[in-house]
Amino acid sequence: MNLTSQLLGRVRDHAKAKGLRAAVMAAGVIAEEVSAKATTLRNSADLTETGRMKAASDLMRRELLPRLATAAAPIKKARAVVREERAAISIPAPDRGDAAGALDRQEIRAVLRAMRPMEVMALLTQPGVDERLADAVLTAPAMMSGLNAEDFERVLQLTLERRFAPHMDAIRDLEDAVAEAEAAIDTMKAVARETAGLDRDAFARIEQTFQSEDTPWLLRDGDRVLRVIPGESSYKPATGDELARGKFFASLAEYEAHRRGAAAAA
Repeated sequence: MNLTSQLLGRVRDHAKAKGLRAAVMAAGVIAEEVSAKATTLRNSADLTETGRMKAASDLMRRELLPRLATAAAPIKKARAVVREERAAISIPAPDRGDAAGALDRQEIRAVLRAMRPMEVMALLTQPGVDERLADAVLTAPAMMSGLNAEDFERVLQLTLERRFAPHMDAIRDLEDAVAEAEAAIDTMKAVARETAGLDRDAFARIEQTFQSEDTPWLLRDGDRVLRVIPGESSYKPATGDELARGKFFASLAEYEAHRRGAAAAA
């Protein structure tokens, strides 16, 4: 049994993330092809050791990483679905017209601020906690209840688990499927890197440069994802390769700052 078959044994498709196994299978073919080329380079008598290392680096940057990025586009898309599913679960904002409710929450937060942090956390994390306490805490900044960011996040996650347990379980199942596919791709990269004779640090620098340089600017437009090209008046749907390599930048300034960072790294 070859490596790809072994990795496929750990990867499963998901109703909300189809194509994970196909992506891993395609990545396996790419990794094998590039590894074969890397072996040829390492055995070449026509290159110096420095020349072999440069050729190996170029092979990773120009062939392995771009081809794997394209093959892994379904996995990246599935990871985006995980983020969207998590973002869709939230604590509803309070009714602004409910003055009595706002006063109740304010009084609850005042009581919590007067307590020691350990007492507050014991109260908020106990089984059967009064949901009015959680709502008071989670609908205002952490400091308003005397909590630090870490404790606030813990209260938030516990509350989401209580209120949306089936949905949270479904998200974790999806996330597990995506993580298995991502781990398979990482293993293939490691095998190709080792075959090419590159250490982890060298490969990390190559990967960082690849990920940064020429990163397509992506923009959500309803159900579509567009490729933004500054200066153009209209944008076309992103290709599979652009989806794999792209990033959702918030502004032109953020996009240009990213490009400047890539140029400096290169």
